[in-house]
Amino acid sequence: MTRATVAARNDVPLEVVRAADAANDRQKRVLGDKIEGHFRRGGGTVSGRTVAVWGLAFKPGTDDVRESASLKIVARLAQEGAAIVAHDPIATENFRKALGGAAPSAVYPARWQDEVADADILLVVTNWPEYQELRAFDLAGKTLFDARRAFAPTHFPGAKYLSIGRQIGS
Repeated sequence: MTRATVAARNDVPLEVVRAADAANDRQKRVLGDKIEGHFRRGGGTVSGRTVAVWGLAFKPGTDDVRESASLKIVARLAQEGAAIVAHDPIATENFRKALGGAAPSAVYPARWQDEVADADILLVVTNWPEYQELRAFDLAGKTLFDARRAFAPTHFPGAKYLSIGRQIGS
């Protein structure tokens, strides 16, 4: 339940909080819009592609997924026909419960490193320190969406690198 909802139930006007909640909700759609737009411009879609989503908690160091952008992203990509491989160091079980039946065929590997080679698209949604290891992988021919600007675009030669808040890629 949002702060704005609690305030409304108690007849307390919190317009600023309501506006902040709305802005946060819009921001969670930005990455999904960027992914969809990238493939649409190329004449394609995410349907039939394997999408690896790294980071399911709303921030590193927690298993809390209540405000996680990954919930909306995974549900949207699954609805569009993508095969989902999702990982988080500690929030996976909470994520599965919160996601419900929105991505019934999603796979949750214990070791994310084993899934990089088979992924067409990689999404770094929560910047857990262990995902820095991704820099050691050859991502040539893959598309990496970096939602947290965790990496420099130069880390992945041969890959299509897109990031929130950067004009790299398209």
